[in-house]
Amino acid sequence: MVLLAYAGAPLHAQIFDGQGVLQGKRVELGINACGVYAVNSATLAGLGSGPEGPFNNPVLAGLGAIYLNEPGDFPPVCGDYWFPGTPEESFGFQLGSGPVFKNGRADCGFNAIPGALYVYEDLGTVRRMTWRGVLHTDSVRLTIFQRTTLGTDARFFRTEVHITNSGSSAMEELYYARSMDPDNDHASSGFFTTTNRVITQADGSGTPSLIEAIGPAFGMCYLGLASADPRSRVALGISPGTFSLTNPSDAWHGINGYGASGIQPGDWSISIAFRVQNLMPGQTDTLRYVHVFEAEDVPLALAFDSVEACPTPASLSGVAAAERADLYWEGHATHIGYKLRGGAVGGSPFVKTTTNDSIRINGLTPSTAYQWKVRAKCSDGSESAYAPVQLFSTPALRGMAQASAFKVFPNPASGVFALSGETLPTYDRVRIIDMAGRLVQEVGLNGQSTLTLNAAGWNSGIYTVQLLGKGAPQYLRLQVR
Repeated sequence: MVLLAYAGAPLHAQIFDGQGVLQGKRVELGINACGVYAVNSATLAGLGSGPEGPFNNPVLAGLGAIYLNEPGDFPPVCGDYWFPGTPEESFGFQLGSGPVFKNGRADCGFNAIPGALYVYEDLGTVRRMTWRGVLHTDSVRLTIFQRTTLGTDARFFRTEVHITNSGSSAMEELYYARSMDPDNDHASSGFFTTTNRVITQADGSGTPSLIEAIGPAFGMCYLGLASADPRSRVALGISPGTFSLTNPSDAWHGINGYGASGIQPGDWSISIAFRVQNLMPGQTDTLRYVHVFEAEDVPLALAFDSVEACPTPASLSGVAAAERADLYWEGHATHIGYKLRGGAVGGSPFVKTTTNDSIRINGLTPSTAYQWKVRAKCSDGSESAYAPVQLFSTPALRGMAQASAFKVFPNPASGVFALSGETLPTYDRVRIIDMAGRLVQEVGLNGQSTLTLNAAGWNSGIYTVQLLGKGAPQYLRLQVR
């Protein structure tokens, strides 16, 4: 057992048998080995306040998160908690319309995401616990860091879900959802709320997603879920008296029993869901939301939610020679290092690190298209998302066969264009690759000396035309407008 205690204030943290506890002056929560806001052992801490404290009362040993009222108030418990041992799901991921992988309150559940509490951090004014999990199937590998941050005097806490596509295929559409059981009333009053309602949905113009649940037994206890992320949605649960995360996609769309608007009386679950599109191999994205216990604290919590913990580097650019490239980007005062990931288009990527806001990459191949992206590491140990992928091509060495022996015309193109060259029949196929490194089209040549393609419907930008055959590949630049 690891026990961390702080004298002079009711601030505690504890990790016991793979479960963890965070307690500030107003909010206390448990996190289990599944990454769920729950603990299942009444022996966890003896934390809590008075005889009804959550961790020394067997009835409340399945605590998720509670709000500790002002000193002297009784009972000091309201929030999000449940009976121990319940197997219902709390959060999950879904790739497109495929299978749902979800973790439950007490056990990790069916199609579970294995993981464990990863680290506890004392950051001065805040405490943070991180759960790490890996969703791995034949076609998907997703690495998850779920960071829960609690300020010492906060009335809310923040969840950051850092997701990395650590597989080899793009994730075109990925859903994440977290469901809560808003039993804001104390155990003796029946474990139910009387008003659960969707307040707003994020619309991309600054309006946040916000859902709240209210219970009347002890001063109108309150639980809100909110996010400033425009990709977020909130939803009412699937039916009264039940609590189960059936489908993250349905929760995001507000269908098949999930309500995207309106008010429900009684004990309905509440959910917050996110949709991430085009998560490329090696790319990391971050989802953020807050868990609020006082309605008046929602604006402050949303401001906290919108702060980017580690800013993403900006304006990645480069100058390429035949066998090297100099890359540059704009850093931030909080950055202490950078990671560059890249390589030849269609080849195996490699990683470079630096503490500067520029780097020289040596040992490159002439006449080759390369793709690069950069992320930052900040002074608090967190990492930013990757900046958008950029494409750079190395020129040919003098005396080498030139790719200019081939022609693409017209260039720029907005519709039909042609590729021609005397030696074109010696190549097997042509691949068109966009600025993000995605394959747009692949066509066999079959001995043709001229190939006609159509760029209508393609996004404006720079594309790489790659010729593949028995010899060295050739690369041409095509502008589409």
